[in-house]
Amino acid sequence: MITNAERTYVAVAALAVVHHHRGECDPDVDPQTELSDLLSDLRHWAAENEVDFDKASITAEVNFNCEQDEESGS
Repeated sequence: MITNAERTYVAVAALAVVHHHRGECDPDVDPQTELSDLLSDLRHWAAENEVDFDKASITAEVNFNCEQDEESGS
């Protein structure tokens, strides 16, 4: 089973790809801005591919809560 630490690593890798693609290398970029930019890009992808982003976001929230509970033993 994948751990939450491994899930976090996947997110870090995704953000690194975004930085590389945009040519950004400022280590002081605000994490809130980084997340907002990535989510905006994913919304564009969803629109292009006729994917319901809001539905995926709700599912992601449910999955996140379950994964947090699994790892904490709740």
